[in-house]
Amino acid sequence: MALNHLKYDEINRLKWDSCIRQAFNGITYAYSWFLDIVCDEWEALVEDDYLTVMPLPIKKTWGIPMIFQPFWAHQLGIFSKAQMSPEKTELFLESIPYKNVSIMLNAYNRLPSSSLKKHTQEMTYGAIDLISSYSAIQKVLTPKISNKVSIAKKHSISVSRSIDANEYIQFKKQQKTKGWNPAIVKRIISFSTRYKSAGTYGAYNRHNELIAQAFFIKSNQRLLLIDTVASEEGEKKAGLYAIILHVIKNNAETNLTLEFPYSDQALSRNFQQTSHHFLQYKKGIGRLLDGLFKQRYYL
Repeated sequence: MALNHLKYDEINRLKWDSCIRQAFNGITYAYSWFLDIVCDEWEALVEDDYLTVMPLPIKKTWGIPMIFQPFWAHQLGIFSKAQMSPEKTELFLESIPYKNVSIMLNAYNRLPSSSLKKHTQEMTYGAIDLISSYSAIQKVLTPKISNKVSIAKKHSISVSRSIDANEYIQFKKQQKTKGWNPAIVKRIISFSTRYKSAGTYGAYNRHNELIAQAFFIKSNQRLLLIDTVASEEGEKKAGLYAIILHVIKNNAETNLTLEFPYSDQALSRNFQQTSHHFLQYKKGIGRLLDGLFKQRYYL
């Protein structure tokens, strides 16, 4: 096995994206276009001819370069066309050419038990397998969200797809959402809706006024909830719940998994049919900085 550290301009983007597309654990966050948008800069570890890859997002803190999780990428880690052993995951992590690391691995990156306590902390988030019928999924979810469903129906909340990126950004600004970069969000939405399988959804009150919105990207048999925002009215009238149920209904009986890897813990818990577990890997000053720079997606 040849494991190489490649600088950004040495990475073959076509082979990289082909690896992510064919990887058994591929995910939107690892594609080159997404990394280009959300990372200050990034490098990579590459096995052989792009059989297995690991993006290395670089952030400089106090002038010190470190591998640090990008704000909009919930998880990265190691992606492979072949199944991976815990020992291989460990080898990749030990081969990172930087002393300071704080990064989320993906749910399929496991480590030998002897390494777990030394460098990692386990996280979890909710997910729903959409292979069942909508009625079957409803039966599982209803005990948790019946009140929210009733509220949305009472207020005649309707849902529509294809909100323009500018409209999405403008609404988010109006809610005075903190800790986000409008330029990055606009680039993600604009690029993914034009070239990839993605969608923005809005919830509207009976006066056809926008009260909540959500953005999803579909790839690698996953439907990721990337971002949400709701006005005060949208919170009271369960606008986000109406959107998510709309998306579930329109994607039921497919091989997709709807995932909720972001900071709205209540939403994630309430729509949790199953859960995905993943590791936060830290070493060097990454252990110290993690508490100071808590990421939005750390649930």
